[in-house]
Amino acid sequence: MLTEKGKVQAAIVGKRLLNTPIDGIVTSSFQRAIDTGNIIAVRINKPVIGALDTLVEYESPHIQMVCRMTMMGTKKWSVP
Repeated sequence: MLTEKGKVQAAIVGKRLLNTPIDGIVTSSFQRAIDTGNIIAVRINKPVIGALDTLVEYESPHIQMVCRMTMMGTKKWSVP
């Protein structure tokens, strides 16, 4: 179950995606991901296509380091 903060964050993501060409939402099978996907889908008026067991959280020391650096403001995300 999502917290109130999580629900607000999902609604914000939905608002940001409102004008993005999206056919539907696919989530992982984690309940919080399904809840998040449902909130976003309602916000952008698109269907939830389904939940996949193959979409899983991935953690690595490198990703954790980049996330910590980003939160501290010492690194900005970029896509090569």
